[in-house]
Amino acid sequence: MKNQKKNLAAIDIGTNSIHLLVAELHPESGRFKTLEREKEFVRLGSGSTDMKYLSGSAVERAIHALRRIVRPFGQSPQARFVKR
Repeated sequence: MKNQKKNLAAIDIGTNSIHLLVAELHPESGRFKTLEREKEFVRLGSGSTDMKYLSGSAVERAIHALRRIVRPFGQSPQARFVKR
């Protein structure tokens, strides 16, 4: 069971966009194969001059984008979300 393939996902939330990468990890080689890739422009920095605070509309855009790109994966019985 140690060498069993495993699917992993990573979400990167940046100033302008949110990226999702889903990959199949091959433990025996340490390599991975990209299965799915999503990108959504959210412009979190829009309307802020110092980036200390996010506008309400920027937060709404980010929440909408996250729900859209995560929805298909969250319905899997094997899905488990880990915050790092």
